[in-house]
Amino acid sequence: MELRYQTQSFFVMLACLFFLAGCGSYQVEESEETETSGPYGVDVTLSNAQLFTSLYPLHLYFFDSQGAVSWEEEVLSQPEWPALSMPKGEYVFSVISGLSSGDYLPPMALNSKQFLAFSEGNYAKTPLVIGKNVVKLQNDVKVSVSLSYAVAALYLFFGGVPDEAISVEARISPVSSGISLEGALSNDGQFASIPCEKVKGVWKAGPIYVLPSEGLQTHLSLNIQTASEETVYGYFFNYPLEAGRPYRFISTGDGEISLEGNTQIAGWTPEVSEEFPFENMTEEGEWEEPDAPDGGEGTEGNEDEDDGQDTEEDTDVIVSEVLPESETVWGPFFVWKVESLSTNEVLATLVSPRQWLLKKAEAISVSEAYEEDGISGWRTFTTEEAKEFRDQYDDTIVELSDMLAENGLDRFNKYDCRYLCNDFNSTFCFYNTQIVKSGETVDYALRLVKKVRVEKAK
Repeated sequence: MELRYQTQSFFVMLACLFFLAGCGSYQVEESEETETSGPYGVDVTLSNAQLFTSLYPLHLYFFDSQGAVSWEEEVLSQPEWPALSMPKGEYVFSVISGLSSGDYLPPMALNSKQFLAFSEGNYAKTPLVIGKNVVKLQNDVKVSVSLSYAVAALYLFFGGVPDEAISVEARISPVSSGISLEGALSNDGQFASIPCEKVKGVWKAGPIYVLPSEGLQTHLSLNIQTASEETVYGYFFNYPLEAGRPYRFISTGDGEISLEGNTQIAGWTPEVSEEFPFENMTEEGEWEEPDAPDGGEGTEGNEDEDDGQDTEEDTDVIVSEVLPESETVWGPFFVWKVESLSTNEVLATLVSPRQWLLKKAEAISVSEAYEEDGISGWRTFTTEEAKEFRDQYDDTIVELSDMLAENGLDRFNKYDCRYLCNDFNSTFCFYNTQIVKSGETVDYALRLVKKVRVEKAK
C-alpha cells in the first residue's frame, strides 16, 4: 500500500515537471512572436512654442540615417497636428516654420544635407524657425523639440544720404546663402542685397532676415544711385551676425529717424544697435590707407601700369571634333572669346567654372593651386580684360549667369561683390565702372581666366 502511494506521488511530480517545462517553452515563443519592427508612435512636444507669435504652417520631416526623407507633412494649425508613427530605426526629426512664405526655396531633392535657398537677394521678410531631435525608435516614444530662430533680424535706417539719391541698396556680408533641412548653415560668405525705401528723408529697410555666416566682421555697404552716377559707401562692425539676434544699423544725418520696434522680443536675444554719422562711411576702395604700389591707386585713371599677365605661356589642347566658339560652354569652361589662328587652330580665353569669395592673400593661394581638367596656370583678369568683360556683360550679366548655372557653372554676381583683377592689385564690378585698389582685409570675388591654344585633331 505504501509502495503504491509512493509510485502515484512520483508520477504526479513527474507530470508537474513536464507541465512547468511546457509553460517555460511557451513564454519564450510568445516573446519572439510579439517582437515587431513597428510602426511606433512619436508623441512630439514643442517645448518653447509659446515664445513664437506665429509658427504655423509648420513643415515636419523624418530623415533616415542616410539623410533621405522618410516622411513629411505640412501642418496648418495646432489642432491639425497629425498622429506621428514610424518603423523601427534612428531618425532626425525636423520642425521648420517659415517655408510657406515663399521667401525660401526648398532643395530639388528632399535630403537633410541639401540646402534651402532664398527666393531673392539672400534675405527674407519672414523669419525661419527650426527645431530638431534625434529619435531612436524601438517602441513608442515622447520627444521634446526646442525651437530657435535660424536667422538674424536687420533693421536699417540711413540718414545723411545725399538728397539727389534716387535709389539706395544695402549689402550685408558675410551671410549664408542657404541652410539644410536639419539646420546646418552653408557658411559660404555671401552678400544680402536689400533695397531701401525713402520715408521722411531716411532710407529704410526691415525687418528683414538673413542667415549668418562665419567671420570676424560684418560689412555694410550702400550702393547710392543718382541720376548721373553710382557711389558705394562702406562700414565695418567688428563682430559677425548671430542667429536669433536683432540688429539696428543707423547712419545719422538729415532726416527724421523713427526707431520703431521693441528691443526685447520674445524668442530673440537682446538686440545690437549701432549708430554712426553717415559721413563716417568711406567710399568703397578707400578702406586701405597704406601707400599703393605702382599701378595700384584707387582710380580708374591709374591702371595703365598693368600686370602684363597676358604674356603667359599658352597651353596646347587637342580636340577631336570641333573648335570652341566664343560665349559658349566648352567642357567644364565658359569660353569668353576666341581668336582664330588658322583654319584648324584658335586662341581661346577660358573662364573658370568655379567662383570664390576670399581675402586677397587667400585668393593668391587658390589661384596658384587651381587646376581644372588638367589645365593649370590660371590668373585674374588683367585690367583691360576686366574693363572689356564688364562692358560686354554690364546689361546681360544676369542672363549669362543663368546660362552658366544651367550648365553647372557658378554664377557671376551683379551687385553683391567686387572681382579681383590686375594680378590681385585691383578690383572691378558690374554695378559701376570704377577700377579700384584692392585691400588686404576685404572679401573679394575671384574668377580665374586662362588663354589656351586649341588645335583641331587631324
